[in-house]
Amino acid sequence: MFIDFVLSKKGQEIGQTVGSYQFLTNTTAQAPALADEIKDTKLIDYDLDWAGKVRSELVEKWNNAIK
Repeated sequence: MFIDFVLSKKGQEIGQTVGSYQFLTNTTAQAPALADEIKDTKLIDYDLDWAGKVRSELVEKWNNAIK
């Protein structure tokens, strides 16, 4: 039920009422007026396939670096 709510139009629009702005995924939700200011935000181009393939190696490097 929680997932259904946060993905709903109402759930997507509620954040802006308390100053919490995020990228909306529900196309029926009304974006806040401040959305124009964040529309050009650069997102990370993350390669999930690559990350999955090298996960063990990355975890090992991380563990070695912080020990």
